[in-house]
Amino acid sequence: MKKLLSILFLFCAIQTLAQKSIPKPNPPRLVVDNANVLNSYDAAQLERKLVALDDSTSNQITVVTVKSLNDEPIEDVATNTFREWGIGNKKTNNGVLILVAVDDRK
Repeated sequence: MKKLLSILFLFCAIQTLAQKSIPKPNPPRLVVDNANVLNSYDAAQLERKLVALDDSTSNQITVVTVKSLNDEPIEDVATNTFREWGIGNKKTNNGVLILVAVDDRK
C-alpha cells in the first residue's frame, strides 16, 4: 500500500512540474506578442504606455499573446508564467498578466 501511495505521489508531483509557462523574453518586456497579433507600431505604443503606468503607479501589466497553449489549461500556464516572470511587486501584489491564446480562442 505504501508503494502504491508513493508512486501516486510521484506521478502527481511530475504532473505539477510538467505544467508549462511562456519563456521569459530577454531583454524583459511588458508586451510579448508571440502570436504576431499586433503590428510593430501598436506593440511599441502599448509597451510605452505600460512602462509609463508601471513607472507612475508601480502597477505592472504584462500582455502576452501565443498561437496555442497545446491543450494546457490557460489558468495553469498563466499562473506559472506570472510566477516565473515575477510580474508586479511582491510586497504590494500589484501585477496583472493578460494572456491571449489566439488559435485556442482563450
